[in-house]
Amino acid sequence: MKSPMALGVTLLVLALPTAISSNAIANKSTPTQPQQTQAAIVWERSGGIAGICQRLTLRSSAAYVLEDCRKQTVVSRGNLPESDRVQLKKLLLKQYGQFQWQSSNKGADMFSDRYTLNGRGSQKPTLSEQAALNKYLTQLAGQLASQI
Repeated sequence: MKSPMALGVTLLVLALPTAISSNAIANKSTPTQPQQTQAAIVWERSGGIAGICQRLTLRSSAAYVLEDCRKQTVVSRGNLPESDRVQLKKLLLKQYGQFQWQSSNKGADMFSDRYTLNGRGSQKPTLSEQAALNKYLTQLAGQLASQI
């Protein structure tokens, strides 16, 4: 049985204001559908002493939206810098297929991280690669938040 938090996160992801199509969620997009609107990665960090909630949605077009999901406000939006754009398209979306990751250890900071990657590749990253990707997404969210 799923926890109420996991169910809430699932419902939150399904109700994104950008309206991800059901085909994109199931990763059953057809060649006639524009890949530019599909959410390539949805990363979220919640918890901590202050009870934060950050969500970073990256599109395959390299557009991003960083939100404060606690206040339901957009913190920053735009296009990724070139180096991140190349990494997103080449390494992540073409190399890896669809998978989900969730932190298993909240650590001293009491944060809970999770993300979904909707890649078009066939590989599944190792557990250490998944954790490294979370670290990269955490740093990227911090960089994008500091640019405002």
